[in-house]
Amino acid sequence: MAKSSARRLAGVKELLKEMILYADEVEKWGITQEFINNLIMQYNQANFNEQKKNILKANARQLTAAQNQLMKELESHCAMAEELVIYELPKEAWPEFGIRKGKYVAKGAAKKINQRGV
Repeated sequence: MAKSSARRLAGVKELLKEMILYADEVEKWGITQEFINNLIMQYNQANFNEQKKNILKANARQLTAAQNQLMKELESHCAMAEELVIYELPKEAWPEFGIRKGKYVAKGAAKKINQRGV
């Protein structure tokens, strides 16, 4: 399984910490202070990007929750309006409101039965 960005950054941070601590030793291996400084800059940028990504994900979750609630309310209001159209207007007018004629055949039949007093 792939590691998360946060876990990978934690590994880089640990490596950098030790490289700084043992700078004299690692310089003997060809790892210069310039190389370490470059890694630090890259780590800082990657860490900044990770924090920014997490903020955007949190905002997206909030927006999704707000959108879901709004859509629920919108669909509820539209359903009420649709029922009014179905019961108050003839079937011929339904398509103008985006309602298929066959969608409420059962409701129409029930309404006719009730009107006849059956």
